[in-house]
Amino acid sequence: EAAKVNIDAAAVDRAYIKASGTNGMYPAMYFSHNLHFQVENFNRTGQFSEARRAARELEANVQQHVKAMPMVEGFLPYPMFVLLRFGKWNDMLQVPEPDKSLSIANTVWHYARGVALAATGKVAEAQREQQTLNGIVKNIPGETPFGLNPAKDVLAIAEQVLAARIAWAQGNKNAAIEAWRKAVGAQDALNYDEPPGWYFPVRESLGAALLLNSNTVEAEKVFRDDLEVNPRNGRSLFGLLECLKAQGKQDAVRWVEKEFKTAWKNADVQLTLESLL
Repeated sequence: EAAKVNIDAAAVDRAYIKASGTNGMYPAMYFSHNLHFQVENFNRTGQFSEARRAARELEANVQQHVKAMPMVEGFLPYPMFVLLRFGKWNDMLQVPEPDKSLSIANTVWHYARGVALAATGKVAEAQREQQTLNGIVKNIPGETPFGLNPAKDVLAIAEQVLAARIAWAQGNKNAAIEAWRKAVGAQDALNYDEPPGWYFPVRESLGAALLLNSNTVEAEKVFRDDLEVNPRNGRSLFGLLECLKAQGKQDAVRWVEKEFKTAWKNADVQLTLESLL
């Protein structure tokens, strides 16, 4: 329903912008905001093709305005975020480097490459991207915004998620889980923003890592905690379902399985625990 509302709103925006010729805040921010909501909604319903379509339109719109209105730069990474959300690692590695003057987009590009490289077993290359990412984040001016948060606070999550992915690729599950815990803490510390300031709920990854490391009881709690914040989140419902199956909680399995199928009914991808990392 949220996706449909924002599709309708964006259509009205396009017509208004074309008819009025308006410039400035409305096309740069408000129209982009409706596209951003589409990306977020389709990410959550598992609809890659629709999420990618909306992200590409968002990026194209923002590129027209970012020089005059730097505050909208935080929208630019969303095509990369969609590729990561759906595990399109090779596609992500084909994304060209953004203009270095776009500090947020360029930083996210290094993060996204690092995640994709770690996921495909290229650990040494991922570590090089990690070094670059950490160096850039260290030097980002404190007043640089990323949505309604300081960029440093948002990108602190990126640093921990990439550290977790690299540790996981190295087979160091305990170190990966510790990094994901830190990423969850950094995400919880963000200011309220809608859609949220980071592109996915990191508890999905923490819960999946715990379950894959045979810590089923804590994994169940992590997925339930996420569902308190993100009701009907299909990925966390899937993780919770796998936890319940592992514990033989058959009555709960039947109920959660029904909830998951409803949440994921429009998805064009299938989930595995590894896809939640």
